[in-house]
This record gives sequence, structure tokens and C-alpha cells, in this order.
Amino acid sequence: HQGGAGGATLDEDGVRRFLQPVFEQRGEQPLLGPFVDVLRHRGGLFGERGDRFQFAHLTFQEYLAAQFLSRQWQQQPPGFLAKIVSDEWWREVLLLTIGSLGAPTPFERRQDFVKALCGLQAPLPAQVAAAELAATGLSDLVDPEPVLVGMARERLVALLQDKALPTVKPQGRAAAGRALSLVGDPRPGVGTRRVALKEGEIEIPDLTWCTVPAGSFLMGAEDITNDEKPRHSVSLPAFKISRYPVTQAQYALFVEAGGYGERRYWLPDGWKYKERENWKGPRDRGVPFNLPNHPVVAISWYEMAAFCGWLTEVLQGAGLLDGKELVTLPSEAEWEKAARWTDGRTYPWGNRWEDNRANTDETKIGSTTAVGLFPEGASPYGCLEMAGNVWEWTRSLYNKAYPYNPADGREDLKADASRHRVLRGGSFLNNQYFARCAVRFRSSPDDFSVSVGFRVVSLSASGL
Repeated sequence: HQGGAGGATLDEDGVRRFLQPVFEQRGEQPLLGPFVDVLRHRGGLFGERGDRFQFAHLTFQEYLAAQFLSRQWQQQPPGFLAKIVSDEWWREVLLLTIGSLGAPTPFERRQDFVKALCGLQAPLPAQVAAAELAATGLSDLVDPEPVLVGMARERLVALLQDKALPTVKPQGRAAAGRALSLVGDPRPGVGTRRVALKEGEIEIPDLTWCTVPAGSFLMGAEDITNDEKPRHSVSLPAFKISRYPVTQAQYALFVEAGGYGERRYWLPDGWKYKERENWKGPRDRGVPFNLPNHPVVAISWYEMAAFCGWLTEVLQGAGLLDGKELVTLPSEAEWEKAARWTDGRTYPWGNRWEDNRANTDETKIGSTTAVGLFPEGASPYGCLEMAGNVWEWTRSLYNKAYPYNPADGREDLKADASRHRVLRGGSFLNNQYFARCAVRFRSSPDDFSVSVGFRVVSLSASGL
């Protein structure tokens, strides 16, 4: 019986009503009263609290409810699972139920329950909640059945690609993204992939690229802040930009490849800071920030620049870039054009703020989310997460003077460490004002934050 965060409670009449059939069956009806008195005065796991009876520990109630569900869920009324999957009180019960359906019970019993969760006939928010519970519950097991893990994975991917995803609240999407990370996120552009070389296979970041054609766009904004003025036209050559920010899984390849020990990838000042501060990889900020399908955070501009040097070498070696192309951080002009198209729009999707199109403070998620959970926030070029989730480093030095002029020194990659670099896009910590395409923020290149990540561009080396 549901009872809120503190657990269910019963008055004495309720306790007697539940226990009476048991005592009658045993022929011990006269002992019911004395037994209730013992519960009242000597209750351990279950006893009187004030004028109500309840379990001393909510976990025990949840465990018993899970034991009941593991045997009786198929006998519940139609729509029972659809009703409870989105109810926070039932969450731990349902997770415990998945665990309770393990050995020595037949595999088919857990399989049937997971199938029911993954095949739930209900509105999309309840379907997402059910699939998330299935994936999370299976990931909690020591040795989950691969076929069930695959079932949960496929269901989550399908739901997160559903055109009706905007009907699911941001918190529900965030939970589904975390669960997908636990069972392995196979979506293109999110993780890694293997490519064959003459010397054998290697693992590379599986980046999905969006093409931004050559031409002019409107940069900056009027009547906002001085460092966004004036709005002006900027012409750029064509380039490609990653659809998502670089994820933890993708950045981990650079760390595992020994990139922190290879001086050739690092700018001189970056190498000095790395050696002095003993950087060995992203600072671990715990779950969910460190989940593989979330944007990599808590790394400095210098580390991101080194990653780009490594990735250029890897992609050229794999024949995926020619010798005239390289991977680098976007300039702030490239970033802004990819975010807002050519018409000077305020947000990637248009001129009016709309809830649930970006992971900003308005969602109240309070952390990064798996990339790709806000498809309705895409820019016209197909880029996602360019508003909210994480601030993104650019390669540009912060220079208040507009119009933007790449030849005035603001694109100097070897500038002194005292010069700040530009951040764009806002984050989960910031409100809609900072999610505007024209917003410019800045930070020291040796600084790092839980709300700052990056994406990369592929362009002609002659463009730098």
C-alpha cells in the first residue's frame, strides 16, 4: 500500500483486518488481540508509531512489496504497470522486483517482466519511465542476462528517437539518458567505433558531422550588452562541426591512448600547466557528469586543444581526413553561425524562447544530460545542444571589440595564458538569457568547470 516517503501506515482496525484471515486459518483467532498488543509494545520491523502502525524501515516495506509483485504482477488489473511506473514511490519497488526475479526463479519470469516494461502500452512518458526502470534495474544486477539488456537498450533508443519525445518532461528524458548510458548507448555520434587499418583495428570517436556551407551570416545582437554589439555580417568558408559536444566516452580514448604524455599534441603553455598541475584526465565530478554519453566536462581549454591535435592525427591516419584538413575548436564566429543559421535568430530554433528545447536552469535537472535529448532544440544545420547543457570552449580569444575580425589576433592559438578564451551557449546552470546564440562568456584557458565542455570542427588547415 502506497504511503509516501515515510511508508504506508495503518490504524489498528486495518492491522486486525489484514491479520484476521491468517489467525482464522490457523484456528488461533483468540490470539489476534494479544499479538497486536505485542506489535504495539515490542514491535521491531513493524509496530505502532503514534496512533498508527507501520514498518520501522521503508526499505523492508519496499522489499516485501517487490516480493509480492514478483509473484503477482500478472494478476494485477489492466493498466497497473502503466499507472505505477511514473510514481516515484514505486520506483525502488520495481527495481527490487527485477532483482527478485533472478535465480533460483526461472529466467522466463524476469524476461516476462522486462518485456512487459519495454512493451508497455501507455502514453510516451510512461513508456520512457518503464524502459528506464528496466535498464536501470538490469544494470544493478551482478550478471544481467545479455538478451534483456539488449531489449532495454533497443527500447530506450527507439523512445529517445520518437517524434513525440517533446511530450516527455526533461527530468524523464534525463533519467532515460542516464539509464541508456548504463546499458550502452549505441546512438551514432555519441560513443566510439572501430575502424580497420593495415596495422589492425583502432577505436576512434564516432563523431557525426553537420555541414555549414560557405557564406555570410548575421553575428552579434543589438540592445543587449556592449560585447555583442553591433550586429554585423560575417563571411566564413565552409566547415563541418560535430553534431554533439564531445562525450566522456570519446574523450576517454585520448586519455587511454596516452595523450597526456605526448608533448606533440600540446601547446607550449598547455604542457607547462599539465606538468605543473599533474593533469591526467577530466576531473571526476561523479554521476551523472562522468557517464559515457554525457558531455565531457571539468577539463581546461588546453586539454581540449590537445585532444584536437590527437584527433587530427588519428583521423588522418585512418584516412578520414586528408593532410590539408584538421580538427580544432570552432572559432566563436563558426560556433555562432552553426548555432543560429544566417538570419540572426535569437535561439537555434527561432526568436522566441520555448521550454523543453534545451537543458537550462528552467528544466530544474541540475546537471548535464546525455547528448541528444532535446532534438526540438536543433539548429537549422542539425547541431544539437548549442543552447544549454554545457558552455562550449571556442578557440577565439576574448576581445570586446566588434565587428569580428579573425585577422586582428583574436584567433591566435599560442597567445599568452593570461588571455581569456570565449565560451558560448550557456549551460544547465544558466537561464534562457545565457542560452542565446549571441551570448559571449569568457574564462582562463587553464580553468575548468563542471558546466563547461566543447565540440569540434573539421576545416581546411589554410583557414587557420
